[in-house]
Amino acid sequence: MMKKIKQSKFTAYLIMLVVIPLCLFVVLAPYSLFIGWNAITLFLFWFIIIPLSTIYLSSKLLKRDKVMPHAMLALTSFYGIMVFMIYDHYQSDHFLIMMSSLVYNLLIMIVVLMVERNHARSSNS
Repeated sequence: MMKKIKQSKFTAYLIMLVVIPLCLFVVLAPYSLFIGWNAITLFLFWFIIIPLSTIYLSSKLLKRDKVMPHAMLALTSFYGIMVFMIYDHYQSDHFLIMMSSLVYNLLIMIVVLMVERNHARSSNS
């Protein structure tokens, strides 16, 4: 039983660190190639599509109710890979928007996580 629990945790972390960022890259490639980048598409992609896709993929792949911590880890992994890929362009507007969206998305997810925990505590009381 213990081995199965450890294996399921390992599988969950593997999904968070590898599979979800790969799926996000699958979303990124056609978006970048077919739509292109301008101010509106940058904000739409980094502030709406990426966080919603991360939460959706986390909930569907992990099949759990509380996905925010897992989604935060997957989102951080995706941004880490993105920074590594485009570190040469760290002075560009695209990089600035991407990093701003990381901070914004993580803050929003932390707030949602705190609200979920407070709601769970109040419903248990």
